[in-house]
Amino acid sequence: MGDVHRKLAAILAADVVEFTRRIEQDETATVIDVKNLFADVVAPIVAARHGRVFKTMGDGILAMFDSAVDAVWAAHDVQEATGEEGKLELRVAVHSGDVLIDDDDIYGDGVNIAVRLQGLGEPGEIIISGDIYRTVHRKLPFQFESRGIPSLKNISEPIEVFAIVVSTAATTMAPLPAKEDSRPSIIVLPFSNLSSDPEQEYFCDGLTQDITTELSKFSELFVFAAASAFTYKGRLVRPSQLHYALGVRYLLEGSVQKAGDRMRLNAQLIDAPSERHLWAERLDRGISNLLDMQDDLVRHIVSVLSLRVSDREMDRVSRKETASIDAYDAFLRGAQAFQTQVDKIAESEVGLEEAETWFRRAIDIDPKYARAWGWLGYTRMNRVLEGWAPRDAAGEAEIFAKRAVALSPDDYDTHWALGFIYSATGRPRLGLAEFEEAQLRNPNDAGMLAEMAETLTQLGRHEEAVAQIRRALTLNPYGPDWYHWMLGWALHHARDYQTSVTELERIHNPSNRVRLILAANHARLADSCADKDSNEHHLRETKRYMTAFLEHRPDWTREKEQSKLTFEHRADLEHWLEGLSLAGLS
Repeated sequence: MGDVHRKLAAILAADVVEFTRRIEQDETATVIDVKNLFADVVAPIVAARHGRVFKTMGDGILAMFDSAVDAVWAAHDVQEATGEEGKLELRVAVHSGDVLIDDDDIYGDGVNIAVRLQGLGEPGEIIISGDIYRTVHRKLPFQFESRGIPSLKNISEPIEVFAIVVSTAATTMAPLPAKEDSRPSIIVLPFSNLSSDPEQEYFCDGLTQDITTELSKFSELFVFAAASAFTYKGRLVRPSQLHYALGVRYLLEGSVQKAGDRMRLNAQLIDAPSERHLWAERLDRGISNLLDMQDDLVRHIVSVLSLRVSDREMDRVSRKETASIDAYDAFLRGAQAFQTQVDKIAESEVGLEEAETWFRRAIDIDPKYARAWGWLGYTRMNRVLEGWAPRDAAGEAEIFAKRAVALSPDDYDTHWALGFIYSATGRPRLGLAEFEEAQLRNPNDAGMLAEMAETLTQLGRHEEAVAQIRRALTLNPYGPDWYHWMLGWALHHARDYQTSVTELERIHNPSNRVRLILAANHARLADSCADKDSNEHHLRETKRYMTAFLEHRPDWTREKEQSKLTFEHRADLEHWLEGLSLAGLS
């Protein structure tokens, strides 16, 4: 076993109705349909309701939630979504109990009971245990029907059972947590590569990212992060499913075919709830006209959505960083190398070295390419922070980023790079000023908002940091683990230790840094807890996380920790070090 621990959780169990009969009729089609159902419908809904899918087993799926209310809402959403689909039906059950978590799996009576309850339901129903009922029945707009205390196979304890029939639930759903903004929302799905060369994937991905960025600069739009869109890459997913999972109203999808010096770009804008096509266009031009083609796409979308955009704002969005398609191509390759390094959490600097090489090539082609200068500085600073470049290389990173800002003061990306470097070198006030300039020019970039949150934490503005990272998670519901790391860090300093624990435990493979914050959280909770059982639980968790941390860093001390951090207020540093002392760090 790996990292094994217990917790109280709400478990959702679901299985496909008449799976065996379907397998007998058409095995291949049934397996594909079930996999698509779990991946494209159930998993996004679970994520949108703050849950985590732990296991799929042929015709069944298990998910875990910290909140019983979230679990029942997810069960409701799943039944409504599959009802709309009209192909596969599910039985769904929710139970609350103690579970044993072992890396990628969960065990225990809580899981067993949820699976047994699931078998009691009819298609379209949700079966819940009495424990869940008593927690949620006053909080949710559903009709509950008692099913008594049935006998459950291999379960000795009596379990009271209730049913929710989705068709009798309130017709108006609670807002999906992933989207609580009144502006029209849009997601740009990854453009398909129709070229014969598979290496052109970087080009299609870069185009997707760039169009997302262009749209995100409009303050009247709510633009989902490209990172969320890429979770759907290569999957067949219906627009209405995306609407249900994310709350998104519009989606842009398309394809790219690049051959020699020509490129064909197909794009279509779709109303997600109705799946109605609002606009479609095919652009067939020379590759040198790519940047103009992007402009045309953005202008069409703005026109179709009837956004009130001034000529000045359109001009700002349309302004291009380079006129050289070769420089742009090199930049896209560098951005792909950098992102691959981040996605794989690589243990070497090979990806960052490759990214720098491509950014330098872009600059050699076009010395006034501001964004390439900014990314070069940002990448160099990341190498310093990872220990793969000397500390004095931070000065080079700052020079590169300042040159980027000087070349393009209206580009949010250049201000973001400089703000990150200022904050990483212990100057959070200067960093915040640059982040605010970036946010003014682009209010929708989730990654920028998440990094800005760390600067706010440095400055002691903890509640603002929490709000900022939650906004980042709204824009990017499938945000990377470091978003939750950042949120847990801000919540710890806001003295909300339990919520910090909840957020950090969402991280699938916690880093050593996360273990340290969890140890400090549990130590604080143990120190303030009067209940004996809860106190003992938090003490055990403190010891578990601190032991795991010290296994990786046996040389670490509070003194070394103090030398690593920069806080605007001495009280924040003392609060953190005191928590580590309570957790047992010498």
